[in-house]
Amino acid sequence: MVNSAFEARLLLQPSHQRTVLIATVNKLGCPIPGRPMLPLILSSRSYSESTPTPPFPKTSGSTEGSESSGPEDKNSFFRKGWGKVWDKVWAGTKTGGLAITGLGLTTYATQSIWQDWYQQFRRRVRESARESAIYDKLKKGPVFEEKMRYIIPRNPLIEEIKEIITPTEESRLYPLIVGEHGTGKTSLIKLAVNSMNENKPKGVVYVDIPIECDLEVDVTKAMQEALGWSPDPLIDPSEPVSLGGVLQVLSHLAIKYKQEYNRVPVLIIDNANRLAVKQQRLLDLFQDYAKLAVDKEMVTVVFVSSEGYIPRRMMVRSSWSRHGQIIEIGDVSKEEALQYLKLRTINEEQAVQIYELTSGRIIHLKFIADHIKIIGTLEAVRQMMFSDAKSQLESAEILPGHCYHKEGAVIIRELLKKESISDDTYYGLIGVGAGAKLLKTNVFAMHVNSRGITFQSTVMKRFCEENSALWS
Repeated sequence: MVNSAFEARLLLQPSHQRTVLIATVNKLGCPIPGRPMLPLILSSRSYSESTPTPPFPKTSGSTEGSESSGPEDKNSFFRKGWGKVWDKVWAGTKTGGLAITGLGLTTYATQSIWQDWYQQFRRRVRESARESAIYDKLKKGPVFEEKMRYIIPRNPLIEEIKEIITPTEESRLYPLIVGEHGTGKTSLIKLAVNSMNENKPKGVVYVDIPIECDLEVDVTKAMQEALGWSPDPLIDPSEPVSLGGVLQVLSHLAIKYKQEYNRVPVLIIDNANRLAVKQQRLLDLFQDYAKLAVDKEMVTVVFVSSEGYIPRRMMVRSSWSRHGQIIEIGDVSKEEALQYLKLRTINEEQAVQIYELTSGRIIHLKFIADHIKIIGTLEAVRQMMFSDAKSQLESAEILPGHCYHKEGAVIIRELLKKESISDDTYYGLIGVGAGAKLLKTNVFAMHVNSRGITFQSTVMKRFCEENSALWS
């Protein structure tokens, strides 16, 4: 009877080799005096074509060339078959040793040696599988399956974004997409990605920085998920991998992608502004990586930020020398806003009033359309939004009696008169320290391209207008 270990080895052979193998075992399968008869495994190269395999372990008495040099099997061995094979192999190792027979030569290895070899082999298989999964995810690109209802057509913006997130032959300076919260940046990026040719490799990685990013491991995990990097206790180190380690893996596969498709892949970092608040070191790391990736022609990194504070921090660092195009996403036009409200079955008169209150900020248009039918009146929804605006002013310590009331009131009065002021005027009125502090509070906004300062939203402006006595 063919023993279990031989059955395992036999599974690795194509059918036309099995007769030869069985004959070999019959000839060489005699007991050795003084030693128990141990299970037999016939060596082959049939699976080494697709997966690097550690050399068979040898004891001090082993002989070089003890592996079979028989015909190579060009058919790759499917990884899923290893579980069944090695169940049979280990049935033989439990006796304390394992005999390997090929071309008449036999060697004995202790169970610990074979265990080390097997663990090393398993690690290589898993590492290879992980690398293949990440590379496949890079080629496939992100998949955004959720359907967007009531899409506002902004085709020129979608095409502009699509152009900077599509891999190109030549390396590019790293671009930025900026705009205040609720202007539709993420939706535009998703629409641009979905409009890419599905029949060609996309070469795009999209990572959304999580709200909870107090620790580096939070950001690293988000990067791993974006890459399709699944945890595996067999090959994962005891300590969590660093963000730099994940970026090294991306670099390796990006180079492979460029060699195969002659395109430089793209990494999109959405909501990078969250790092500026909680993990400035990681934001600096991403920016330094973006500069290196430009110099090495590996990856084009695209930063997406909801606040002007991100570019301001990035501007003072040497890595800013590699920044490229800055696309600023603003509010939708009056025509687009009215069309959206019409789709939401808002009558024309109310739609005009809503536009006057919001000036086309998408998140506010949606909020009003969602709540007006529940609450009943536009005025009630308006008071809810004004309550939120007041809370923002209170959090910024700008309301009367708070420590930044004087500085905040100066800027509010100026903006109510002029709509927009230059950053030089802004800092000249209240100083650099107070100015930087207030720009982080979502009351005022800095526009990167024009370097102008405005209210963060029209709703904030309307509240300040109706409560002008607070700023006198």
